[in-house]
Amino acid sequence: MRVLHVTSEYPPVLHGGLGRHVDELTRAQVAIGHEVHVIAPADDVVDGARPAAPTQERCHGVAVCRVRAATTTRGGDLVAAVTGTQQRMAQVAKTLPDVDVVHAHDWMTAEAARAIASARRVPFVLTLHATELGRRSGRLDDPLHRAVHAAERAAVGCADRVVVCSTAMREEAMAHGARPSAVHVVPGGVDVNRWQVDPTTAATARRRWAAGAPHLVVGAGRLEWEKGFSTLLRALPTLLAARPGTRVVLAGRGSYEPVLVDLARELAVADRLVRPGRLGSSDLAALFAAADAVVVPSRYEPFGLAALEAQAAGAPVVVARTGGLAGLVEDGVTGRVIEPGDVDRLAEVLAELLGDLPLRQRLGAAARASATARQWHSVAATLLEVYALPPAGAAS
Repeated sequence: MRVLHVTSEYPPVLHGGLGRHVDELTRAQVAIGHEVHVIAPADDVVDGARPAAPTQERCHGVAVCRVRAATTTRGGDLVAAVTGTQQRMAQVAKTLPDVDVVHAHDWMTAEAARAIASARRVPFVLTLHATELGRRSGRLDDPLHRAVHAAERAAVGCADRVVVCSTAMREEAMAHGARPSAVHVVPGGVDVNRWQVDPTTAATARRRWAAGAPHLVVGAGRLEWEKGFSTLLRALPTLLAARPGTRVVLAGRGSYEPVLVDLARELAVADRLVRPGRLGSSDLAALFAAADAVVVPSRYEPFGLAALEAQAAGAPVVVARTGGLAGLVEDGVTGRVIEPGDVDRLAEVLAELLGDLPLRQRLGAAARASATARQWHSVAATLLEVYALPPAGAAS
């Protein structure tokens, strides 16, 4: 099958799980014998950065075409930047060979994908990775939030098939107007081999990040309100009383970072917090492997790719019971589960983990075994079945 992905994130332009998802998925589709094309921005539409990447190249067998953004949020509003960039994507697509399906990832590329699919008379598939309503806990106070929500509803409404990563996201898709028969739950995956780290590399990472501290706790992801990292910081004073010297590494970037920095100062734990920024996958895998615990305390999490990657690295994980995370971790078996925002319980669970090496080893081994069953090649094969389905509502 010939597949065209249209995405707002693709290496080196990455913000969170979406870009990593598309990267891994397209590699897996190529690996099982399919022709895969990607149209992605050459610029970072959100913050205006211009990563050094060629306009056209072949990455791991994927034919990549990058489009210069019409503008960025540094030169105008996000909706205008996205609209202009999508118009350029639709134009560039005219130069590409025939494809059998066009697959968009979230609202930022949905209109371009719809136009391309319509012109080529092929199915338009949309993966709804997250929603503005979910990220904002149901509040759309800002005109931008309302505009994004409207764009998401429009995208869901015109897609031939809507792919989501969890049953929680299925409910969100239908709340956005998707026909139940058009929604397909296809959880994300992980390349276990890429996230497994040899003991020497893990020991080196431990020396680097723990810097002699007796305990190392890690959080990783976009530093945004919905990721819940304030819960981890608020748990830290109690945790330090139980496990003195604990060090926390919080890897990632985002608009909520200044709030987290101020909170760490307010709680008098800033000296126990390390913020290395966004790490590449090899550095992040080593950090996970070196950790005594990886915490994913999200308030809203459609899937939980960071948790799955940490599991693949063999790390004991502690996650919040929300969205896709609830299906990734079995409490007491493949990790620990707390309620979102439960500061006291998080401190208690972490203190228990940091004081019990056999427990950490047992949870880490079970986590890795669980991740092994969620490989990207299985995700790719399932998606190809979705691509081949007749339109929702068509006679069989």
